[in-house]
Amino acid sequence: MQRRSVLTAAAIVVAAALGGCAALNTVTAEVATYGDWPAGRAPGRYAFERLPSQQAQAARQAELENAAARALEAAGFTAAPDAAQALKLTARDLQELKLVDDVIPEPLGGAHQDHAAAIANLRKAVVHHLDELAAIPMDRLIEERYQKFRRMGFFAGE
Repeated sequence: MQRRSVLTAAAIVVAAALGGCAALNTVTAEVATYGDWPAGRAPGRYAFERLPSQQAQAARQAELENAAARALEAAGFTAAPDAAQALKLTARDLQELKLVDDVIPEPLGGAHQDHAAAIANLRKAVVHHLDELAAIPMDRLIEERYQKFRRMGFFAGE
């Protein structure tokens, strides 16, 4: 009888402990609104920027951004154009504008995901360009560089 009481007490203690663990995972939240957007003030634009840690989980981040975008658009906000694309600051744009000589490809998922591949890509590009430059006579190389930098900032408008 005494053994049964001890086992029952132990079972109660274990059940209480496990029940307490489950309660620690409960999350409560209060959401409040502070009214409507001010009268006479047009809603602005929104844009999402991702940190490298968020870029590593692109699918999950896209879900969160889509949910937020729907709420923002329901409130009258509009999506801002991608700043890098609007300002022509992407790597490909800079190459087309002849501001950079080459775009070195990143490994799938980004350089932070595969350092060895990123280093190999960089080494290959540097060796390739050094070989090309070594074949050009110095006076011609200086003149070509001078002309390249003179073209930077030149804008041919309508």
